Amino acid sequence: MFRQPVIKADRVLQRDANYVAEFANVPLREIVIDITLDAQEQELLSGANLQEYYGTDEAAMLRDVVLSWWERTFTYNLPGTTS
Repeated sequence: MFRQPVIKADRVLQRDANYVAEFANVPLREIVIDITLDAQEQELLSGANLQEYYGTDEAAMLRDVVLSWWERTFTYNLPGTTS
């Protein structure tokens, strides 16, 4: 069910002074998680070849790897995604 079930009939854009945006997942929270990689895991992270994007920021590289894995694993069959 849509939050706003009434659809405007006119097509002219007009400012609504009373409009207040509402987003389900905002504000975002940031949490810090300490991760220690062993030598083999460190080598795998280096092998991901993300230095071009993140320089020496290993936290950003690891975040990229984890979120890419999550996206492949959990959004694979969602509408609008491709294999």
